[in-house]
Amino acid sequence: MLFYVESKLYPGRTMVLVCSRGDSVARAKALLLHILSDISHKADHFFRLKYRGEFLKDALSLQDYGIDDMSVVKMIPLYRAAAVGQLDATNQQPGEIFAALYKEKLKFQHRSFLLVFLKALVWLQLLSVIGNFVTVFWWAGLWVGPLTLAAMYLMPIYLHVEGSIGRMSSWDKRFMLAYSLLLMLVAIGDLAMFLFIVIRTLIPRCDVASTYYNKHGIYHCSYRVWFAAVFLPAQLLLTTAASILCVLLHHNFKFEAGQLVEPCLVQTRDINKVLYAAQRGNGRERHVATFELVNMAVTDDNNKFLIVQENGLQVMLTLLTSGQVNEETKDYAAEALAELLTLEAIQDEFVRLGGLPTLCALLRSSQERVVYEASCALSFISSRDEHNSLIVDSNGLGDLMYPVQHGCSVEVAEFLSGILLDLCLNVNTRPAIMAHPKIVTTLASLMTMGGVTCQSSLQSLELLVIDDDRLLQPVILDHMINIASHTPPDKVIAQLISKLLSCYANSEERVGLIVSHDHLMPALMSLVQVGDADVIESIVAVVTVLSQHELFKSQVELDQLKRKLALLSGEVPPHWSSL
Repeated sequence: MLFYVESKLYPGRTMVLVCSRGDSVARAKALLLHILSDISHKADHFFRLKYRGEFLKDALSLQDYGIDDMSVVKMIPLYRAAAVGQLDATNQQPGEIFAALYKEKLKFQHRSFLLVFLKALVWLQLLSVIGNFVTVFWWAGLWVGPLTLAAMYLMPIYLHVEGSIGRMSSWDKRFMLAYSLLLMLVAIGDLAMFLFIVIRTLIPRCDVASTYYNKHGIYHCSYRVWFAAVFLPAQLLLTTAASILCVLLHHNFKFEAGQLVEPCLVQTRDINKVLYAAQRGNGRERHVATFELVNMAVTDDNNKFLIVQENGLQVMLTLLTSGQVNEETKDYAAEALAELLTLEAIQDEFVRLGGLPTLCALLRSSQERVVYEASCALSFISSRDEHNSLIVDSNGLGDLMYPVQHGCSVEVAEFLSGILLDLCLNVNTRPAIMAHPKIVTTLASLMTMGGVTCQSSLQSLELLVIDDDRLLQPVILDHMINIASHTPPDKVIAQLISKLLSCYANSEERVGLIVSHDHLMPALMSLVQVGDADVIESIVAVVTVLSQHELFKSQVELDQLKRKLALLSGEVPPHWSSL
């Protein structure tokens, strides 16, 4: 596939990368390094790739991030190194990366040189075709000629930036293999013809004037015979050299851009030195060290445990709470922490260290990315029941609701709604949630996010209402009716809304809210269109209450809804007297 890379460092220039969906982000960065080195003639670029607001991790594949053909990826520079020595302090070892890049470029230079040399030999072979017709074996030109013309027509072309181009650009290795085998056959034929001349003509005594077989069957020498005796060894050497070049090119074409650079980008560094730089280095060294910790953490689980063993959790918590660390460094520290907390054993160690209050407090950060990574990390921890009480006890509820109350991204809202659902599913933490003064407005705000966030918030509300119907507030009803009225909800959301509406109808204290709502009937009609049996059952219960309530005034619309329900359910409830 083909996708584009844009960067503010190079305004007006769009870089094109050709990769497969299964390639790693590190492979794409390696290809990009080749392009950047050609642009500036030196590979001193450190950067990250960003797609749809998410930074890409080197060890993951392009397919993991949904990068498809014709996608546009942003290149975000980490910094532009002034000197390689500044980077060695964090054991980033850029020299290894750039040495690998240099080796790759050297291989591609060899490829270009070999192709130029091979083309020169093919041109000489074209001239040798004329010589074949001058020898006594003139018919040899009938196969050497077409083979040489076909090679000239199909010969691949290689350019460092564009890669292999030409008619055989996607079959370059097969072309070289096939052409090499055919040249070997031609060389064998040349050798056979040369030996025939030597054995049958040159070894016996020659009569240059004779051009016929004598009585012993020996072909007497002529000028054409002598020319063939000189020409065929030369053509044999030329064909053999071209065949050897094809073999070398076949081996060279197996090498792909990024093959040496990619392992250097994702290889394990010296964790001790990286953590030391993150803890005690200057601003730039901390920046690079936290960036490296992210790459190390995402590479494999062994790296995660090594970081934890070297007190990495405490280092990252210190960076996140320090006032002397810049925002980007905190972003990387939060991302590395979220990667570490994907493992349950590390979660337990993190809780033991007392990191939960700090992690919850990060949700109040002004940096959107820190909030995102903190909510992501908390979602891993909240999925385990034994940690739910600790989240609540560390003032986690107020921290969880803070981003929702002050506006957050859709991704953060999805994490937070999932965390609240995990807490609501736990019987021990549910009372604390119901007692929180902002739970109603928080759930109401999450409903407006749509999708999984809306579904999770409705599920949380359903669990809470079972224990305390005082949570059935007007703001919740307004949001649910608004969701159902404007767009027909999906099946799960329709089921949840209809159940909660039936809770309003069955509550003596809350039924007045649903009876007096101006937009109730359009919402009910929209829910009925979903056609789900559970939804219809809940709507029937609501309609039954409305039919019997003396304050309900929209009887015409109610009768239409009853007919619709009767058609869908196939029966008329006996207490619907109007039907």
